[in-house]
Amino acid sequence: MSAHRFAFPAASLSRADLERLLSQLARVIPVGDAVHRGRGLPLPPGLEAPPLSTQKLARAWERLAPRHLGTLGGGNHFLELDRDGAGDLWLLIHSGSRGVGGAVGEHHQRVARALGQGTPPALRTDTQEGQACVHDLDLACRFARANRDQLAVRALAVLADVLGVAPDADSAVDVHHNHVASETHFGRALWVHRKGAVGLDAGARGLIPGSMGTASYVVEGLAEPRAFRSCSHGAGRVLTRTEARARIRPDALVHALRRVVFDPGRTHALVEEAPAAYRDLTEVLEDEADLVTPRVRLTPLAVLKG
Repeated sequence: MSAHRFAFPAASLSRADLERLLSQLARVIPVGDAVHRGRGLPLPPGLEAPPLSTQKLARAWERLAPRHLGTLGGGNHFLELDRDGAGDLWLLIHSGSRGVGGAVGEHHQRVARALGQGTPPALRTDTQEGQACVHDLDLACRFARANRDQLAVRALAVLADVLGVAPDADSAVDVHHNHVASETHFGRALWVHRKGAVGLDAGARGLIPGSMGTASYVVEGLAEPRAFRSCSHGAGRVLTRTEARARIRPDALVHALRRVVFDPGRTHALVEEAPAAYRDLTEVLEDEADLVTPRVRLTPLAVLKG
């Protein structure tokens, strides 16, 4: 997930302005299952043909990476315009490794089911299979960062064109929330797998999103050792997607998002991402007060979802 701040008064944007921005963003950023046509986009240096562990994965990378670079995806992925407490405009981007990461994950899960140990089956990192998994996961995380960077390039170009603004470079934040890292904790060298969690050293900035209708936060890590210097990635769901579709009416979603600009044509599809499907982020932050300190509250103004 990433964030960018602009020294621009968000309150000066009317609803019509936000609708125009959202429309232009939707034109340049593929969402949901949409990908780039043809050969896709040029990949950044080091990711054009990286040395993956199998030929099958290398072919999947060659096929998927150029077409998925700079695409948002679906589910809880989003691109959002927000306002902070000082009135400045922010851009939030939540996306990851897309189909590339899916291919890498599926392959190594199959290997783990065949050769792994324990329940669920896991690969030892001192084996060839385990080392291949760690190597490929690192490449997937590098692609995730490149994807967010490309999404930012496209979104920032829209904001520059429409508003004539550029982001404050010192405000930029980018964090992984599904990754494996080699770290030292309690005097031991460990592999830490963060799934829906963010690793933050003391004083490091991170992002904890709420929902498409509630505030998100820029936070500062406290490096709590008992949590392996980690914090939550988001508010967390209280309803599964199936439960949300069954219990939340489209008109209830429209009411919940009455102050947020979104695509009304996708109301029925977005009920599974309604604020009521998520925990109250204020309570979540209270529960992890020993893990992070909230620094900036970001109120959503407009949201693009897949």
